[in-house]
Amino acid sequence: MNKKKLLVPVEWLALLFLIFGSCEKSAVENQKDVIVLDTQAQGTHLSLVGDITLELPEAGPVLGRVGSVTIAEDYIIILDNIRKSVEVFDREGSYKWPIGSRGDSVGQYKIPVAPAVIPNTGQILIYDGGNGRTLRFSLKGEFVGQLKLPEKRFINRMLVSEDHNLIHTYVDKNNNGVLCVTSQVQGLRG
Repeated sequence: MNKKKLLVPVEWLALLFLIFGSCEKSAVENQKDVIVLDTQAQGTHLSLVGDITLELPEAGPVLGRVGSVTIAEDYIIILDNIRKSVEVFDREGSYKWPIGSRGDSVGQYKIPVAPAVIPNTGQILIYDGGNGRTLRFSLKGEFVGQLKLPEKRFINRMLVSEDHNLIHTYVDKNNNGVLCVTSQVQGLRG
């Protein structure tokens, strides 16, 4: 009879310490375009300010599972992972309109992922995980254009900084998680 020894919690902790303790911190700090976040910094706690009840029209969309919530200007933008849609509400919770629609045509998405507001433009980026493209819409929902990234990537999360750099995470061909800051994205400014 084969008996397998399972690692007990103390052995797991020691193993994790050896793995992570042996990583070279300086290797990360020296790479260009790598941002190191101190998650232990003081004063980074969030507190509940209040609730907003979302009001959906009777004939309008029903939310499935909220994938992300983004605040932009006077709007709350919700990514619905079940319905594969992006919906806009005002700050009081009233439904306004969808951003884009599902499909394969220009300006449509199959699987919307990672909405990211472009600061001071009234526009938003939505990565389409089904078609592998990054679409640009106005906050009113109209299609504006498509971004050309330096190489094809399947983006998990993204945001646009105040100086209009695209910051996104993706998994590379070796299954490594990568944080990328791209300043030369055609069509991101203005």
